[in-house]
Amino acid sequence: TEATTTYESVTDAGQHCTAASELPTTKSDLEWNNNGVVYWGGIDPVTPTADFATWEYCNDSNDTIFAKDKNHVWFHLKVLPTADPATFTMVGVKTTEIGDGSTQQFTDYYYAKDATHVWYTGGAYSNVDISLISGADAVTFREIQSVDAGPLAEDKDHVYFRGAVVPEADPNTFSIISDPSSTQTIYAKDAAHVWLLDWRNTDTADQVFSLIQGADPATFTYLGGMDTCENGCATPHIAKDSSHVYLDDKIVPDVDVATYTYLSPAYQKDKNHIYYIGDILVGADPATFVDVEVVGLNFIGKDATHIYNQDKVVDIAGVDVPSFQAVLDADGRSSNYDKDANHVYWNVYWDGGGAVAGADPASFVLIPEVTSTTTNKNGKVIAKMVAPLVNGQDVDAKDSSHYYWKGKLVQ
Repeated sequence: TEATTTYESVTDAGQHCTAASELPTTKSDLEWNNNGVVYWGGIDPVTPTADFATWEYCNDSNDTIFAKDKNHVWFHLKVLPTADPATFTMVGVKTTEIGDGSTQQFTDYYYAKDATHVWYTGGAYSNVDISLISGADAVTFREIQSVDAGPLAEDKDHVYFRGAVVPEADPNTFSIISDPSSTQTIYAKDAAHVWLLDWRNTDTADQVFSLIQGADPATFTYLGGMDTCENGCATPHIAKDSSHVYLDDKIVPDVDVATYTYLSPAYQKDKNHIYYIGDILVGADPATFVDVEVVGLNFIGKDATHIYNQDKVVDIAGVDVPSFQAVLDADGRSSNYDKDANHVYWNVYWDGGGAVAGADPASFVLIPEVTSTTTNKNGKVIAKMVAPLVNGQDVDAKDSSHYYWKGKLVQ
């Protein structure tokens, strides 16, 4: 089941506020009061002039903290001189992630507002000072998502990244495009624009949001990430619209867009070519090419006549290419075993690999690891996965007649 992530804009949710009268009266590392003077962090008075009767300290689930009385608002010990305590509130987003049979929820607050102002707070543990977002509409302002390098928000007129306006973005049609396998935000679009979100530049909205000139938002589709990139840059991504294929925000030349298909992080194809990480895989047949498996960090594919390890043809003595396939475990993961109609192979993509002598491909299967438990000197039971034993020997596969360990006959 594919993991899902949803976002819900929230105001004040998860906050707990404590009145000054509820604070301890002896010195504390957190908050305490001494004869009506509230101290924050042990030794710092909020202010001797705070109104004790109406003062309250609030913090959200991510430890973004503020305080207020009938006259003032304090944010991390700093007075916000224009803030209205009667209407001041935190603004954030609740994220729900569902996957692998579990549900996780967390809430981040990166903004605050009162009846007439909006502030960017930087979020908990941030070195960013709270800053007024000039011109933001407090009535309609809301955070819409907390993404890789910072939060996104919108009001009736603008989209905001951190505390800055995303140039030209339309809040009524704006949406983000994430990689479903990682939830990393890759692209964004509205009715008239498409942007690449470049998280290597995280300072300002116009640096992070790179406009893709000429891209058609109505047909723009994210296809998937690619496996590698030179010079240590972030993983490049592939997308297409009705006219072009894009590698990040660059048009890929000489591609048949209508038939262009993403096969894996390493392989893509159109009616004319197979592409390995964006480059033509010379000689590969797109009509018969399929992915075989991923071995370690290497992608394996094949067409009607050849097997490929990355972009190199693999020469396997006696192999029957049409029937060649990976031997997978119960979870669909690759092992170091492969087989065809005639042979079982061990480690054929590396030096020293080859056919497993005598193995029967028709009945050959992997043997899953088993749980082994030991008790340490403190009485703690430690469990780990180990190879099962047959007559005292490790085994990892079998056929109808024999057991095997790392490509060798055991018995």
